[in-house]
This record gives sequence, C-alpha cells and structure tokens, in this order.
Amino acid sequence: MSYLIYIVEEDFDIAHIINSTLSKYPDYEVRSFYNKESFLSAFRRTRPNLIILDINLTNLKTTEFIQKIYLEQYYEEVAIIMTSSRSSYSSKIVGANKEQVEYLERPLDIMELLALVKKRYKQYKQTRILKAGNVTLFLDERLAKKEREEISLTPHEVTILSTLMKGKGGVVIREELLKSIWGADASFVTRTVDMHIKSIRRKLGDDDGRYIMTVYGKGYKIVDS
Repeated sequence: MSYLIYIVEEDFDIAHIINSTLSKYPDYEVRSFYNKESFLSAFRRTRPNLIILDINLTNLKTTEFIQKIYLEQYYEEVAIIMTSSRSSYSSKIVGANKEQVEYLERPLDIMELLALVKKRYKQYKQTRILKAGNVTLFLDERLAKKEREEISLTPHEVTILSTLMKGKGGVVIREELLKSIWGADASFVTRTVDMHIKSIRRKLGDDDGRYIMTVYGKGYKIVDS
C-alpha cells in the first residue's frame, strides 16, 4: 500500500517541484491540489497519510481548516507539514494532534522537506503492525495471524479490525466503525458493520464472540486477555 501524500499549494511551480521530487520514490503516491475546495473534496473521499499545506493559501483560515481535517476521531493519524513565509507563526493550532504537525519556513528547502517526509514515512511504517491478544494484524498485507495461522482479510475487514485494536479494549460504537470506513459522510445502516464483524469472527474462529465482544446497544470491543 502506497504512502498517500496530498500537496495543497496554490503556486503551480512549487507544487510541481514538490510533486516531482516525491514521485521519484516508489512508496509514495503524490497528488497536488491548488485550492482548499478541491483538497477537501478529495479528502472526504480518500484520507491521505500526509498533507503538505501552504498556510498562506488564498482565503484559508488556518485554525478552522486544521480543525476540519481533525474533526473526525480517526483522522487524527494524518500528519501535516505546514509551510509558511511567516517565521513567527504560532504552532498552537487548536484541535490538532501536536505530534502530527510540523512547520517549515518558506522559501522551501526541498531537501529539508524531503527529510521531514522521510521521517514521517518511517514513523508511519512502524504503526503498520498491530497486536491484540493472540492476533497480529499486518495492515499493508491485509493479513492477520492467529498463532501460526495466516488469515486473509478484505480492506473493510482490515479497517474495522484495526479500529477495534486501536481502541485498546474500549468500546467502539457502530457509528464510529462506519466512519472509519466511509468517512464523515457515512450514511449506511449499522447492520453493515454487524455483517463485517460476523465475517471477521468467522475467519478468526471467534464465532462465540469471546475475542470481538458485542457490547449490546453500543458496539464492539476487543478482549485481548
């Protein structure tokens, strides 16, 4: 699975340089947007792993924009590199995960930007294997291992299982599981989640629901003991 990078930059030449530089790396998939409207439209459809954002973008209210990005709980894993010609710009963006936001002063040093992207990609790779109880989930391979058995999962099953694992034993409500797959605009009935859970349980040999426990009237949780 490629590391998806969105460039939000209204200067076409700068966007082209960044895109051309990053596209040389086969693990990166890079898309450019020249205004916030086209970016937000794409963002609602497909969540990137990293956003390179020109905060001097025309008509951009930075704090409001960042809050919109981090509005959904499961968008908090999106990393952002903000570029700005204002060296004194405050890094205190309300609503953002501070560990996920970096700042780079303009004019851009492309090698410095590349180093930041590589750092974020390395951190991302370290989060691609999850473990809860006797189940290990390999996100990029869409594969789970239970003891020595390898179990293939569909993309939606991987998303649901990883969301439950990241819940660290807490209850994840059905609506949140829906949004983890289809985003904030999810309008599917919660029964869709139940069908995916049933399939995951069957594949994991968990038909009795001892590993993925149903919390009636709420949702599901992982029991990893």
